[in-house]
Amino acid sequence: MCFEVRTNGVRRTSLPDTAGLQPQPNAEVNLRLDLNSTVPLSGAIYRVPSAYDSENEDYVAIIYYMAHEGLDENVIEIGEREDNVFQVRWTGTTIDVNCYDGSKPRTRVEILAGFTLVAPES
Repeated sequence: MCFEVRTNGVRRTSLPDTAGLQPQPNAEVNLRLDLNSTVPLSGAIYRVPSAYDSENEDYVAIIYYMAHEGLDENVIEIGEREDNVFQVRWTGTTIDVNCYDGSKPRTRVEILAGFTLVAPES
């Protein structure tokens, strides 16, 4: 299952050190789920500890602000469902988007959004 969020340039808050950069934030996380599971999505909590999946040799969680970066320590909490839209709270951490040398603490990312359940293309 893939959760993808695109802001089309709309940001709730910009910090002074990045406000003038006009970023287009977006993020994506991919979950590996058991298709035979009978666990309902509403109320489920999924964890993706690392942005990079070494078994598949690919990133499974990324954020784009000014460049693509891994998104670690992901927690995806799936809330109530209305029609085909699930309310989701997704948190994770990444490097500071304006300071790539590791000299600043990791940035906490929080995404609160309604996600539409879409059937995969065949």
